[in-house]
Amino acid sequence: MYSYPYSSLLHKGDHIRLLRILPNEDEAAPIQCELLNYSLQRLGSRSHLYEALSYVWGDSGDKLRIDVNNKPFFVTVNLHAALSQLRDPTLERVIWVDAICINQNDNKERAQQIQLMVKIYSKAHRVIVWLGKETADTKEALEDVQFAASEEFTDFSKININQQAIFNLLQRPWFQRVWVLQEVAAARHIVIACGPIEIDGHAFCLGLKSLELSYTHFPELHTLPSITYLIEGASLRSRNTTKFPEKSSLNIRTLVELIDMFRTRDASDIRDKVYALLGMASDDPVKAGLLPDYNILWEELFRNLVRLILGKHATVETEDNKEQPLIKSRGSVIGQIAWHPGEQMNWTLLASGEAIREGDIICFLQGASQPTIIRLYKDYFEIIMISVTPLRESESIRELGLHKSITRFPRDFLLAWDWGKAPKGLQDQGESKNSLFDKSSRTWNIGLILGDLNEVEKEEIALQEAIRGYTTVFEGEQSMLKLQHGLTPLCWAAGNGSVRAVKLLLREESIDLDLKDSQYGRTPLSWGSRNGHETVVKLLLETGQAEVNFKDKDSRTPLLWAAKNGYEAIVKLLLEAGLVIADSKDRYGWTPFLYAAKNGYDTIIKTLLKTGQVEVDYKSDDGKTPLSLAAENGHEAIAKLLLETGQVEVDFKSRDGRTPLLWAARNGHEAIVKLLLETGQVEVDFEDQDDKTPLSWAAQNGHESIVKLLLETGQVEVDFKSWDGRTLLSWAAGSGYEGIVKLLLETGQVEVDFKDWDGRTPLSWAARNGHDSIVKLLLETGQVEVNSKDYYNPTPLLYSAKCGYEANVKLLLETSQVKVDFKDEDSRTPLSWAASNGHESIVKLLLETGQVDFKYQDSEKLLSWAIWNRHEFIVQLLLETSQVNFKNQDGRMLLSWAVMNGYKAIVKLLLETTQVNVDLKDQHGRTPLSWAARHGHESIVKLLLETGQVEVGVKDQHGRTPLSWAARHGHESIVKLLLETGQVEVDVKDQDGRTPLSWATRNGHESIVKLLLETGQADFKDQDSRTLLSWAARNRHKSILTLLLETDQVNADSKDRHG
Repeated sequence: MYSYPYSSLLHKGDHIRLLRILPNEDEAAPIQCELLNYSLQRLGSRSHLYEALSYVWGDSGDKLRIDVNNKPFFVTVNLHAALSQLRDPTLERVIWVDAICINQNDNKERAQQIQLMVKIYSKAHRVIVWLGKETADTKEALEDVQFAASEEFTDFSKININQQAIFNLLQRPWFQRVWVLQEVAAARHIVIACGPIEIDGHAFCLGLKSLELSYTHFPELHTLPSITYLIEGASLRSRNTTKFPEKSSLNIRTLVELIDMFRTRDASDIRDKVYALLGMASDDPVKAGLLPDYNILWEELFRNLVRLILGKHATVETEDNKEQPLIKSRGSVIGQIAWHPGEQMNWTLLASGEAIREGDIICFLQGASQPTIIRLYKDYFEIIMISVTPLRESESIRELGLHKSITRFPRDFLLAWDWGKAPKGLQDQGESKNSLFDKSSRTWNIGLILGDLNEVEKEEIALQEAIRGYTTVFEGEQSMLKLQHGLTPLCWAAGNGSVRAVKLLLREESIDLDLKDSQYGRTPLSWGSRNGHETVVKLLLETGQAEVNFKDKDSRTPLLWAAKNGYEAIVKLLLEAGLVIADSKDRYGWTPFLYAAKNGYDTIIKTLLKTGQVEVDYKSDDGKTPLSLAAENGHEAIAKLLLETGQVEVDFKSRDGRTPLLWAARNGHEAIVKLLLETGQVEVDFEDQDDKTPLSWAAQNGHESIVKLLLETGQVEVDFKSWDGRTLLSWAAGSGYEGIVKLLLETGQVEVDFKDWDGRTPLSWAARNGHDSIVKLLLETGQVEVNSKDYYNPTPLLYSAKCGYEANVKLLLETSQVKVDFKDEDSRTPLSWAASNGHESIVKLLLETGQVDFKYQDSEKLLSWAIWNRHEFIVQLLLETSQVNFKNQDGRMLLSWAVMNGYKAIVKLLLETTQVNVDLKDQHGRTPLSWAARHGHESIVKLLLETGQVEVGVKDQHGRTPLSWAARHGHESIVKLLLETGQVEVDVKDQDGRTPLSWATRNGHESIVKLLLETGQADFKDQDSRTLLSWAARNRHKSILTLLLETDQVNADSKDRHG
């Protein structure tokens, strides 16, 4: 098939392609386009004059031709329709669209461009959501939604809304696509388009909210609020895009949380169900090995994802069903979901792709950091939420201590994780003996899990069913006992600690005690020793027929398994049995002694030493000794035992160049550091392969007592520098280790103002991270440059002011050496950052210096930030230096903003300047009085009226006066205030021909109707010829209807234009 000849993109500078759609007045003419290379860094933080398209590809088998750079290019029918609609008769149009602007045949380019998509959509002038071609009911649906977003819409308007047409629109494929989440989450301005009809994204969401639609009968729409929330947020995002770091992300939620919410959404490539969420994830995909890579299969990607969530403990099967892969993991049951608030533990959770139900099970899987919610289906479980993160801090797993209290994972879980919308249920394997045994094992484990939940009756039913299955399997010959997944019945019983089953099976004369499973090659004795079932091991040894030195596929013996997992009683049983090889090595070159040393089982170490059969200083294949493992993991008792043997090389270096001393210093094990130093056999300043010494590791990790011990030896380089140019002092200062900073300074051997590769000094690091006591220590040395700027330009003062570290600011200002007006790479000063972030005391400190030059400050911007964030004190400080009649991009001045939001104290401050234009209109023609009346801020209306500078009857673009707005929204006290001025035209008409009395009647504000009836003309008709009486009757305001009739001024038979 023909492939378009793309030119290559530069890898640096955030280069993308844009599509220029050439104009044509003939709608039926072929679509002509041009591709051009473009750098997103051209305009810095400003938005770019291109549009980004958010759409669904559609059927890839049905394509139409367009021409790109005079060469044929084939696109899907849906994209062709979008391009046709976007083409202008006379003007060129520049857009970004993934199917054309990314070379879809180049997996490397696809992966690279996907990482730029957050930038692409956030920097776009606007994002066009293309829902597809217009149909008979789409126009009506969009018009209804737009009407619902208007101020004219009331509850009674819902009667005439075509809800089915709206549901049909919301069921279009775009709302189910996974990529659109990131696209609208990054956008600054969104337009929804369906054929030729367009509606603003914010209005679309507002309309849906007003309609209050029920999605009960449309389960596929239950996640719709999440996408409308993202669309609605676009209008609140800054139009000036900030500089993105190398990893561009919107930092909305962790990747696992996003997957729980959105994994069932549609994608043409299942890998995109992960890749499409990376741009919204708050965690780093590099560390998880999840960067976009279309050269790897879904199976590998899924395994990497599971490894991120559950670590190395879980196993994965994806072959049979890509959208419903299987996970096998051990875990512990916590409880069940129940709707009984306050009885046990309350959790408020994120919405999930699969709705949570009462009776769902909560478990903790081995290796997970959060619980998992699962649902029982026959003999397996469905994952509902793989990582449960309560929204409230008080409900968090860490707060409740669950992650610490669960240390055992006794149950086996077979988990299906559904990534699609297919019906539930795993493929039936028939009724062979192999599958029957497998099914019986799963059913048995289900019974044990139900028992953990105190579901006694269900537990008994499950166990009886499993026993029936085992009985059927056991009826065959001994050779039939070696089954599909390798487990024999005796292996299974021994591994699960089922004493009764072991006794029953040992009665069989033909039983082979050393019959191993085919998957791991373990015998029943190995399984019992591995899993710590002492009674089972005893039973098997008592037969005299079990091979005690039998090795499994990893060359591990029963003794090695027991020593590795800390089962001292079983170690003793095996040694007492005789003929046990105490120093047997597994395939990795590890012995029982080595495992016991690593895992801290000192009693097992003692037991093995007594045999006299172990090599005390044995080196594993990866170059570690028992002593280095004990030192690394802080097992003091074991380190002492090993040193007492006199058989260990105290300063042995492992493959990574680390000695026992370095491991102990790195991990903060002070007692072991002392033990090793006392031997006099260690090189104290040795560097590992990372070019770090014991002292640098201890300083970097905050182990003060160890730093002190090492300094006292007099054998260490105090001013040692790591690969990134950071000194020990830099690490300690940046991390807030005051005691270590003192120790290092007291040596007199450190370069106090040394810069690392980022140009940061210890003072910069301490200031940046808010460690004022360390800032003080460093300043007292008299050896620091207080205005030192790093690679990104901020000085210590700027870092402190930006982050609100008042004590740091004071200390730096007291030096009288700081440049108060120094600007960073964004041309922002310490005052700018402190004001915008609301750090009042710091703003005051900076202004008190008398060194702030307001010629170089964007004072109006500072003031607007302070007002918007309600920083009253900062507003007061800045008023003397700013233009108070400054207008923002919406044409609103600062006073209007304060009035709209009800910030009375700030309104007072602005009015007290006597410089503010109290009656200045914004782009809607509204004055501060109009806004205050509209939003019901009575006290502010009073303040404005008291100035004597306001036009009480001022009209906005819609012809509405403050009285109209107050009457319309039911603000009775404001209506009274305005009427008392004697300056209002009570019967003034707006552009809809409605008076304040008409609005009050229409919206059911009875008390306001009473007030206005005393002054207004009751029989007034609006532009629809509706009278007050007809509005009251139409909206069922009975009390107002009575009021109007009592006036004897209304015509009960008056007709509107509809008759």
